[in-house]
Amino acid sequence: MYQSRFGFGTKRLHGHHNEGREKIETSHKHNWSCRCGAPATLYTPFPFGDGPEEVPYWWSHQESLCLPFLCNFLVKGPSAMEGMLGLLRIRVKKGKNLAVRDTRSSDPFVVVTMGPQKLKTSVVKNSCNPEWNEELTLSIKEPIVPIHLTVYDKDTFTVDDKMGDAEISIEPYMEALRTHKSLQDLPDGSALKKIQPDKKNCLADESSIVWRNGKIVQDLNLRLNNVECGEVEVQLEWIDIPGCKGLGGEEMLKKD
Repeated sequence: MYQSRFGFGTKRLHGHHNEGREKIETSHKHNWSCRCGAPATLYTPFPFGDGPEEVPYWWSHQESLCLPFLCNFLVKGPSAMEGMLGLLRIRVKKGKNLAVRDTRSSDPFVVVTMGPQKLKTSVVKNSCNPEWNEELTLSIKEPIVPIHLTVYDKDTFTVDDKMGDAEISIEPYMEALRTHKSLQDLPDGSALKKIQPDKKNCLADESSIVWRNGKIVQDLNLRLNNVECGEVEVQLEWIDIPGCKGLGGEEMLKKD
């Protein structure tokens, strides 16, 4: 039972998450849908109390974590974090000039996959220039594994139509994170690295890795493949997790 360290109450998960496990519950509740498809509610823990169970305290101050990752942790326990380097937050901002799949427009949504992980945004109705501004979070074990982004048109009675896809290589971003450790003295907005579009990537224009608001982020404007037109803007942001290896390969120390 994952409760004693933080002093929570608990309640059973529903659907495929209820295999003998219980769900963390506190007074602060976020009503979201689980991106893995199961109805669920995320409860944000608070770091108080003590006990034998290892529940990451960082849930208390991260606003938008991947709910499937949380579900996976609660089902598998601390073993779900074995081999993890950290989390990668993908902000899916907007689409531009997306293909028309209905009579005059489309109802687009984005699916992001990395290995067995699969996340998706909400559907924006009747728009070829949708604004999602949603955050999807992946757990990272192998930084060389590419991220696949696919746009679909939501259909009610038939299979969702594909509206193009793109591949995101996170290696340049991960390398920037490893090589730039102390950046507090840099002016906000300083560019650490620039990646040019070429035949090997899906960039529509130059992508910059920058120091912004105390974080290293990368903005990407992705050109969609296998479709007549369309681009999607995303942003990458790294989240360190106490108890994981971290980018340096050493397990990060938990704060008291």
